[in-house]
Amino acid sequence: MIATPLHLLTLPLLLLVAVSGGSAVSIIQGTIHQGPTINHPTQCEINITSAGLPHRTEPLLARERRSFPDMVASLFTSAKGEAVPPPLTAEALSQALGSSDPIKDYAAAFLIGRCKATDPTVDQALSHCLEELLRKQGKPATPGSDILIEAAMSLVLRGKTKPGRETLLHLLHSTTPLGDQYKAAFYLAQLGDTSGYGALLGALQSDIPHYRLMALRHALAFAQYDGQIVNGTTIDVRKLLVDCLADPDEIVRSEVPFYLEELHPADLRTLLQPVERSDPSRTVRTAAWDRPRSQSLNGVRVAAPLPQTDQKHLNRTQARKIASPECARAPKRPKLRPR
Repeated sequence: MIATPLHLLTLPLLLLVAVSGGSAVSIIQGTIHQGPTINHPTQCEINITSAGLPHRTEPLLARERRSFPDMVASLFTSAKGEAVPPPLTAEALSQALGSSDPIKDYAAAFLIGRCKATDPTVDQALSHCLEELLRKQGKPATPGSDILIEAAMSLVLRGKTKPGRETLLHLLHSTTPLGDQYKAAFYLAQLGDTSGYGALLGALQSDIPHYRLMALRHALAFAQYDGQIVNGTTIDVRKLLVDCLADPDEIVRSEVPFYLEELHPADLRTLLQPVERSDPSRTVRTAAWDRPRSQSLNGVRVAAPLPQTDQKHLNRTQARKIASPECARAPKRPKLRPR
């Protein structure tokens, strides 16, 4: 068992002890800063599925599959360095969840919902870790809203739909400024609930380019609802993205072509040609020329990897969101073709 100095424990309460394969699996409630941990190095395998949720569409699942390796790397390196990470284990996930490192905390909250421990008892313990994290809401040292949102969705994906959905709804309606309400809306849309579309539009109208960028990344979950009316507004993801081709910030404009490509519009080239020819930013022109570009795998058309925004202008909190499940490492951009 992972030992904790007694003087650091406020409530040294044994929460779960189970015997699996002849060895004990223990979760201990530590301080509000520490959270429960698992003492078992059981390996975890990728398990990205719809979880019986029909609105978790294939494009959304494909995003998560592409992002999974980078999220594992973030768990062990805090998004620093290129070293190959060790095998993913339940012990590593439980140690990172609720830790003082927000990047590792965020990665663990995401990964627990997209992996499965090879030992069923240990896998159940991972779900318990998520439940304990969500109980910290409103208390001192509460995790960031982005971490709580990921933990809530992971709980849903592990079959605990009611508490996960309730947490997502609570965070969607939170009045906390910049509380990542758009992300709660993104996951609720995967549960068949479009009530958060207004929150997505609100992020899109933010004065902060980072939040407009986040709105773009999370619009895909609403594409399946195009034409539906939410609080007097008709969902139209294509128009939302096309309008963003005129965004004043090149970081936002440079990613629009990829998200348009995910919608597979027949007129993608027509939409992007004016951008390729006249956008003042070389980065944006390159992105417009580089799309539509797809990779073929066994005859199946799949989108190229998501772009990675330059992080040197972002603070630590923004950086972990840029490394979110919606964003994987980008390929090297080709040189602009001669004109």
